[in-house]
Amino acid sequence: MAHADAQRGDALVHQVCTNCHAVNDGASDGVGPNLSGVVGRPIAGLSGYSYSQALKAQHGHIWSDQALSDWLTAPARFAPGTRMSLVGLPDAAQRADIIAYLRTLGESDVPAPPASPGVTP
Repeated sequence: MAHADAQRGDALVHQVCTNCHAVNDGASDGVGPNLSGVVGRPIAGLSGYSYSQALKAQHGHIWSDQALSDWLTAPARFAPGTRMSLVGLPDAAQRADIIAYLRTLGESDVPAPPASPGVTP
């Protein structure tokens, strides 16, 4: 994620994600769960949101940078049977930018990965 840009990620999230997801601390869930604090959160772990069985099957896993990248690449491949309507984002730079932005939202106990030139999730 060395070249990831949270500002570009902000624009992408507001273009691609906020029709279904809230991004502000304390905001109500939309069609999808609130993304504030998602980095480092257990998958299907936001209290009060009704997750699909596909995501509940990921119990015990965490939304790490890699898991988020895999999810954003192809949600239906990551969690077959998911209700997420996004087909996927094939562009690794866009995914890295989105993840960089998601890291700015809420609390995360997961440290950012070390910068590696030319490496993106």
